Amino acid sequence: MAKAKLKATAKRQLDLRVVFSEDMTGDDLVRAVERRGGEVLTVAEMVGVALVRIDDERVLDDIGDILHMSRPRPAPR
Repeated sequence: MAKAKLKATAKRQLDLRVVFSEDMTGDDLVRAVERRGGEVLTVAEMVGVALVRIDDERVLDDIGDILHMSRPRPAPR
């Protein structure tokens, strides 16, 4: 019984630093992440970085597909 309880409570949350492109706004990122069951903790739109928490690793692939379609932000000088 202890093993079953451990497995049920072992759900992992992942906190990720996400770099998003200049053609995506912070609001776009928030909507995309929340639609897939994730949570955006902070967004720094000026530099294109967000901290995202997800409960399911499959969400990571969906978010990666969204970010892959957008152009990378130029490096700050």
